[in-house]
Amino acid sequence: MKRRDSKKRVDKSPPGPVINKGVSSNLARNMKALRKAHGWSQSDLAERTGAHLTHVNRVETGKYNPSVDFVVKVAAAFGVSVDALLNAQEEDGLQEVRIEDKDLAERLRLLESLDKEERDALIKVMDSMLTKQRMRQLLSESPIHVSSP
Repeated sequence: MKRRDSKKRVDKSPPGPVINKGVSSNLARNMKALRKAHGWSQSDLAERTGAHLTHVNRVETGKYNPSVDFVVKVAAAFGVSVDALLNAQEEDGLQEVRIEDKDLAERLRLLESLDKEERDALIKVMDSMLTKQRMRQLLSESPIHVSSP
């Protein structure tokens, strides 16, 4: 009769870098709000992201810090940028923004003279750049989990 001294351990850490807890609470709130705005159940979101229902539920209830990959899939499912998904505030109203850089302030003021199509294109470029910066920031803040064979 063989005796097993060690049990085989299963690594349950998520693949890739994970989102930190502070950002995760914004994500949970925004995920739920967007899901309800789209009229989706958690099952619908799970299907659209290729994730398990329990995973979606744990992220949305703040019980689990998701991987960056999962956040990208959720943003794509909702048709929003990762930055908007992670940082959107509950207030829908416009906030006054004070810009110290005079050149930047002038350029932003002049953007109003562009037609809607040009503004939309510029906003997409800006969203892309901001998302890239935010992803770099998240990756530098998050511990990286490495699975051992």
